[in-house]
Amino acid sequence: MSRLSLFAVMMIGGVTTSAMADEMGAKKQGKTTFTIHVENVSTPTTLRSASGATAPAPHSPGLWIVHSGKHPVFTAGKPDRGAGLESQAENGDPSKLAASVKEAKGVVASGVFNTPVGDDKPGPALPGKGLSLHLRGQPRR
Repeated sequence: MSRLSLFAVMMIGGVTTSAMADEMGAKKQGKTTFTIHVENVSTPTTLRSASGATAPAPHSPGLWIVHSGKHPVFTAGKPDRGAGLESQAENGDPSKLAASVKEAKGVVASGVFNTPVGDDKPGPALPGKGLSLHLRGQPRR
């Protein structure tokens, strides 16, 4: 039985989130399709500083990985590997992490989703905007 997982990493309001979907060796014919849409439902005044100033809570661009191994980005309870996860967490920039996971054991495919729906250039998803990822893979075995 083969196993492939789709792992998506984004920063949403300062918290790392992930979405995972598994294909456990289905015997049906056809292609496996993944669709992930993350919409920013915050408001322009969601974040409030100690001084009372407000700001929106933007969602950063994300990284997707299709892999057959374990722990392609991080291992719970272990220090950061220095491969770009910190840059994603602190700056919302998935480019360094995207470059490093291409070389990781068990990674079949990877990339970034970095342009909010309706926008024409990469950037964060501000309130009312969303980031979508649509992947269509190889035929199921």
